[in-house]
Amino acid sequence: MSEVLVLVDIAAKQEYIFSSNKLKDMVGASEIIARATDVETIKENCKEFDFDKSKIKDGFSGGGNAYLFFDELEIAKEFIKKYSLHLLKTYPSLVPYLLPFKMSGDYQKDIADAKDELDKIRNSFYPLTHSLNIGFERLCPSSNIGVDNEGKISKATKSKREAVENRFDKYLENTQYKFSSELDKIYIHNNAFISVVHCDINALGQKVRKLKNKEESKEFSKKIDLIMQEAFAKMIDELVNHLDNGGFEFKDVKITKDSFKDKKENKYYLPIRPIILNGDDFTFVSEGRLGVWLSKIFIKELENAFEEKNKNFNNELKEIFGGSLYASAGIAICKAKTPFSRAYNLSEELASKAKALAKEDESKSSLAFLILSNQVKSGLNYLENTYTSERTTGKNEFINHKGYFINNKNEKYKGYDFDELLSLIKILNKMARSKMMKIRELLFYNDERSLTQYIEIYCENDDFKSSDLLENKIIKHKNMLLDAIELSAFYPQKDGQ
Repeated sequence: MSEVLVLVDIAAKQEYIFSSNKLKDMVGASEIIARATDVETIKENCKEFDFDKSKIKDGFSGGGNAYLFFDELEIAKEFIKKYSLHLLKTYPSLVPYLLPFKMSGDYQKDIADAKDELDKIRNSFYPLTHSLNIGFERLCPSSNIGVDNEGKISKATKSKREAVENRFDKYLENTQYKFSSELDKIYIHNNAFISVVHCDINALGQKVRKLKNKEESKEFSKKIDLIMQEAFAKMIDELVNHLDNGGFEFKDVKITKDSFKDKKENKYYLPIRPIILNGDDFTFVSEGRLGVWLSKIFIKELENAFEEKNKNFNNELKEIFGGSLYASAGIAICKAKTPFSRAYNLSEELASKAKALAKEDESKSSLAFLILSNQVKSGLNYLENTYTSERTTGKNEFINHKGYFINNKNEKYKGYDFDELLSLIKILNKMARSKMMKIRELLFYNDERSLTQYIEIYCENDDFKSSDLLENKIIKHKNMLLDAIELSAFYPQKDGQ
């Protein structure tokens, strides 16, 4: 008797999570999606929708989906009917897709075909999961859906706020810090910036396609989850350690734990809030000046966690993982009042940019960032083109269009190394901020001669020598200079990593 797979997926995840600008709504929405696609949670909730969990013969979660296996098609259809109705009633505005697929015995082909079939269904129609506005009812400010009987927020928003859990609090045991569900408690209000970061593992899909059976898939998903959680825990430890030992120094401000103390509640809040930590996806928001630093720490700890766990992998998993695990991150640094969905979309585009660089050398992790002092009003291509053509025509040599490798040891990619960028920032920090900003202004004209003359004549002081930036009147690290100036105000002066 062939098994029947039920593939559980949630459509428009980003729209569901980031439709509100309230951090607690986003955290709750992410928690709902995690619950809806977690096999163990589904089994625990079977009583709520009157289904015998023993009929679920096997299953695992991975890549934001749940894979459930049944003995018969009719049982699978019964589950789909009851579980989908449960989701729609419990979490209004969630868009679930549940696909039954009869397995043929060729596991790899069956999983690929099931995903293809699900994609066809998703592309053919988009189910309406909440009532349409009728034109004269009061709308919820967070979801733009009609409010419930209490007349304040919609049922969709209410379900998100009720789903906010403290599952991340275990990472703060034995510390004096808390995670906040209020965005304004994790950034410094004077010159307020936030960092929205999207990070995921490189080429994971290629590894998943090599999995030969359910057992390998279950073990693979479990290992990825453990590695991501361990990297996150180490990143939090590093952040707490820095705050407890004096904080972070920048050219114009110092960030300490007292910067995030709520005097009324007498609590210290951590300047970061994880939003998504599920499968290979990690999305968080932090104080604007810490986003790039935290991303670098997370990626390094991810590589370290894999190396440690890889020792205990069986031969099959070692072959599938290929002995390495790398990740790419996109960091959008913007004003705290920026619509969150726009900032998140930009972070995803930046992560794709970093991934494209990583494909050039698959043995490295990478990151890409963009700092915006105005509202995010468009996508990455428009913003980069504006940078390039604002005051000049043609390609500006001083703009990095690729991102940066982390731990680059290959001379071929010199000029795209993050450690080189940090070294350049240390050189620039020897001069006055006003000089730096004048150099930034001249960079947009793409006129190297005027720029070198300014550096030689006006920038030298007791600490800074023009030879630190110039060699035979040619600018060193040409494509890094603008990023170094931008990041100098958004990266700790003493890295420690």
